[in-house]
Amino acid sequence: MKILWIDPLNTNPQFLNLMAILLQEAGHQVVVRANARQAFAPPADIEWQPFSRLTVVPTRLKDDLAASARLCASYPFDWLAAAGHAQQAGERSVLVSSNLMFSRLDAWGLDLLRRRGIAPVLLVHKPYQSMGADEHHRQAGRYRTFYRRAAAILTMNEYTQGLMRQLYDIPTERLYHFNHPHFQALLDRYEVEANLARRLRAWAGRAPVIAFLSNMRPEQGLDDLLSALPALRDSLPDWRLLLVSPTTEADRPTHIEGQLAALGLTERCWFHWQRYSYDQLKAFLGASSLVVTPYKWATQSGVAAMASAAALPIVTTNVGGLAEMVQPGVNGELVPPDDPGGLASAIARIASDLDRYRPGVESWRQNGCHAQQATDAIVEAMDAA
Repeated sequence: MKILWIDPLNTNPQFLNLMAILLQEAGHQVVVRANARQAFAPPADIEWQPFSRLTVVPTRLKDDLAASARLCASYPFDWLAAAGHAQQAGERSVLVSSNLMFSRLDAWGLDLLRRRGIAPVLLVHKPYQSMGADEHHRQAGRYRTFYRRAAAILTMNEYTQGLMRQLYDIPTERLYHFNHPHFQALLDRYEVEANLARRLRAWAGRAPVIAFLSNMRPEQGLDDLLSALPALRDSLPDWRLLLVSPTTEADRPTHIEGQLAALGLTERCWFHWQRYSYDQLKAFLGASSLVVTPYKWATQSGVAAMASAAALPIVTTNVGGLAEMVQPGVNGELVPPDDPGGLASAIARIASDLDRYRPGVESWRQNGCHAQQATDAIVEAMDAA
């Protein structure tokens, strides 16, 4: 099948790169129309066309006002060009994802496709970017037009499907879902950074390594993990903490390192506050014993999918769709959000008995988040549309 994927601002660059590879490996012809993201180069063997003249989008677009202004000015014309390309290529359905920064223009873009006889199939990570801070979904209505233009909608868990029905009255027959695939196909394209891997092994010794690989946004729960460390020190004799959290905030890492120094934990911790490459990521995953995602809110977790690729158990919070990614006692443990004590207990439970979780982690990697399930669901939705 020929699959044209339009994602104007490259909503989730690691996921887009991964899925383009998986679809191609499944035998489909993939063309991506999206602006590349800084630090996440598109796969060299994927046909990639920039969505706009702003061919590379800054990591944080809102921090670059000039780039934002250029993008906003060209956005309608970029959608016209994308719809025209889809029509000229003879597409009957097109895969679309968006971060909805320009939601009205995106809805207009879907209208352009429909008027040309092309069915838009949406792939949704979460209904809108600010949803985690919008407890009562007061902002949901502004995106209704966009979602009601879709011929079919793909989500990566039942939780997000439920939100589509609840917030936008999307009929069940238009909804498809697949589990977030793990990142093995993407990571296999890179060599591990050998020097970093050696240094991490020497630092860890025989102690279990607890990895936090998320960013510092409040909903990611890093503060809860830091609050759990005193209790973890009491319940688990020896451990290491790997903090990989790229940030542009100069003060935040200094504050965190000061907190850990005050607790006498500096020697147990490894910090990486910059962007990482995929070969560095492989070294971080290779050194880890388990991954922690103590989120306060989420629809799903790409970090959990990375952990699955590395066959690592996960400690995560029972929020959003995360419970669909972790079976307690099998491939990880679930804890309530905002519960540092429960988080410490779950980490200690896994770290002290890693062998117990290995069969369940491998089973989930092979079956629960398998690439074939994802590619089949996308093709089914596009065929049906």
